[in-house]
Amino acid sequence: MRRSTPYLLEEIDPEGPIGAIGTSISDAAALDVPLAKARESGFGVVIDTEPHRVQLPEGHRLRGDSFKGAELDWVSGQFDPDAQRLSPDSRSDLLARHRDAQAGGGATIFRWSGHRVTEGYELSPAREAEHELAGEFLALARVSGATHPAPGSGAPRGVALGLTLDPRKLRQRTITAIAKAYAELDPDIFWLDVWNFAGAASHYQTVRYLARLLQRESGRPVLLCGLGSLAEGALRNQVAAVCLGWGRGELCYPPRQLPPPEPGKKRGASFGIHDFHPAIRGAVPLGESFERAARLLYLAHPCDCENHAPTDRPQGQRERLRHNATWSERLGAEAIVGEPIAATAELAQIVRSARSLREELGFGKLKPAWGAATVDPSDAERIEIPASLWLPRAS
Repeated sequence: MRRSTPYLLEEIDPEGPIGAIGTSISDAAALDVPLAKARESGFGVVIDTEPHRVQLPEGHRLRGDSFKGAELDWVSGQFDPDAQRLSPDSRSDLLARHRDAQAGGGATIFRWSGHRVTEGYELSPAREAEHELAGEFLALARVSGATHPAPGSGAPRGVALGLTLDPRKLRQRTITAIAKAYAELDPDIFWLDVWNFAGAASHYQTVRYLARLLQRESGRPVLLCGLGSLAEGALRNQVAAVCLGWGRGELCYPPRQLPPPEPGKKRGASFGIHDFHPAIRGAVPLGESFERAARLLYLAHPCDCENHAPTDRPQGQRERLRHNATWSERLGAEAIVGEPIAATAELAQIVRSARSLREELGFGKLKPAWGAATVDPSDAERIEIPASLWLPRAS
């Protein structure tokens, strides 16, 4: 959730598949009232403090006032985790800053998301250092949980340990080494931020394999973030959880440049929001050249999200975001119902229909990763995540 989208909370069913509301540290202060309402409604709150921002050049927009105000911009110049090593005191200070920023933002679960590092043939020195940081954050969070109890609860917060990963750089031996090392830790959930996911079948197979291997080795649930609409495939393929939303559906590094705001409008209103349509399992392209195809799509496959007329394309940023949020929640609920093997088989038929319709209307091919999601060699059971993970309650 961003500061421009608190109204999306109105669309979410507290009894549905969504367990937590997330936001960036940049927006946390401006969203204090909506986040408090989210907690009151039974949702957890995750504050992403984004340690990787210090790897960007000084003066970058993501190292601006909100990041500095949270005392997270701790280094002069750019931090290079591949070349620089932190002293024990520096590590303790860094991790405490991120814990305290999350506590101040009202998070109900502490999360360490980590830096972007270069992977090695097994564990690179930078990945080993990140593993140590993750372990130290876990210990710090466990010890200080009673000092910073979860808002709305007398119980300590849970802990999520994150890894930032680029699927283009992961080899089989690296995946095995990462899973083995992190499985020795004992968080409540692992959180994998997947950067630069382009929808290639090999990318999807790589991160799916790592997620499920880590689940199997650790016995803990794994959450995948950055897969866009392929998040549905991950849920159908026994990955325990996913993260979706404007700004987190896809993770790109280096970050994309923002378009200049239109005259007289706030920056948030200058973005063109694509509308997702389930019949094509993807976004409907913007632009005049696709208007006719979009009109035919909604006429032939009306939308029942109740945020716009069923046979009309949603219009404007707010209407499209409401529409997208409804479908994210709905497809997430459908993906986790029933046996995983049946969910994957059902996806195969969905993908066949989507491919045919996209070709008929001229929307371009479906990303190859969808095909990979329909072929699942695993018969593992899905790990169920209790609601208390996100919003712990005192017994």
